[in-house]
Amino acid sequence: MSNNKWHIDNLRRLLISQQEEYQRLGLEHELYAETDKAFYSQWLHHRLLMLSLIPEEYRKDGAKVIDIGGGKGRMSVLLSGLGLECVNIDCLYLETEALNTEGKPLIPLLKNYCEKKGVRVLADDFYQKGIPFADDTFDLAIFSEVIEHLPNSPKPLLSEIYRTLRKGGHLILTTPNMVARSNRLRVVLGRSIREPIESFYKMEGCPLGSIYRGHNREYVLPEVEYMLTQENFAIIHAQTCNYSPPSRIGKIFHKIADNLANAWHSDHLGIKEAFITLGRKMNKIVSFEMAHFIVVLARK
Repeated sequence: MSNNKWHIDNLRRLLISQQEEYQRLGLEHELYAETDKAFYSQWLHHRLLMLSLIPEEYRKDGAKVIDIGGGKGRMSVLLSGLGLECVNIDCLYLETEALNTEGKPLIPLLKNYCEKKGVRVLADDFYQKGIPFADDTFDLAIFSEVIEHLPNSPKPLLSEIYRTLRKGGHLILTTPNMVARSNRLRVVLGRSIREPIESFYKMEGCPLGSIYRGHNREYVLPEVEYMLTQENFAIIHAQTCNYSPPSRIGKIFHKIADNLANAWHSDHLGIKEAFITLGRKMNKIVSFEMAHFIVVLARK
């Protein structure tokens, strides 16, 4: 059983405290700051789910973790505080001109903060240069909300992740679900599922000629599973999910079923069961198959 520091209530408390600290110390990028609204409505739940997937054998001091594309270091800082040895590798730390929300240089502040928290920070383009570690180095790799940003096929990077994991090591991967219900609705209405054309065309926040940092390709769950198995990963857990309250469609069907059951005689209660079954299926379709994120735990 996990010790108390891995209890969900403690992890939630640590994440909330971290959000407050990042805001207070000016550790947010001026172009994509994580606001309190975004944190409490989505990213708090996102990180709690990822933490719940970390296998028991790594919830101990000294387990070695690499956070690939770990950005501002929130996950690696948290895990370091829980006793794990963490590396955060990201090309963000090459952006020496990046500013925080107060207009001050971000990278020195962020790098210094992460390193004081015990995280090793590497400024590197891991897609172009690979992961600069020997084979069989890490127990756990975190690859969260990164694969959709890669400029080309994830194959070379997934191969690198596999190489640097120890035998039996695990990978946690999260990414947006291309066929989320919001995307399906936009297509039906004749709208693009990409970012607004105005901001993309005007390159807002990006200098002319810079590399596109948005979502180059999003995936569906079977595609993610295919890519991982191609690199010899074994899929341990895979799902799509939302980091928000579940769909209410299933509850609506249950309500209809109850009303019908009250209106019909007892020998017609099979209709209630039929509606309950339909409600469960609708809730599953809308809440999961069409959910916004893909989450996978895989093992080498």
